[in-house]
Amino acid sequence: MEWSKKFQKGSEMWSMFVEYWKLVQKYWNVEDTDEYWDHLIADCGQFLHKYRASFAAGLVGAFIDEQERKRKGAPGYKSEKGEDI
Repeated sequence: MEWSKKFQKGSEMWSMFVEYWKLVQKYWNVEDTDEYWDHLIADCGQFLHKYRASFAAGLVGAFIDEQERKRKGAPGYKSEKGEDI
């Protein structure tokens, strides 16, 4: 496929995706506490400071929106234990 792309290990895009994946994993299980949200926002801010591309901002915005939906108890979400969130 001509439109596919394999990012070279160590490139800025590769590093951004690796760091984003770690961020998502770290905060995937949403908590309705100030501590959780303060840390999430701080880490997202550091990510955006490092990767200033609008694409990075879109990823972070989508993730924060998703965590907000989960926090508010959007139907259909399951915890890691299979319980409704």
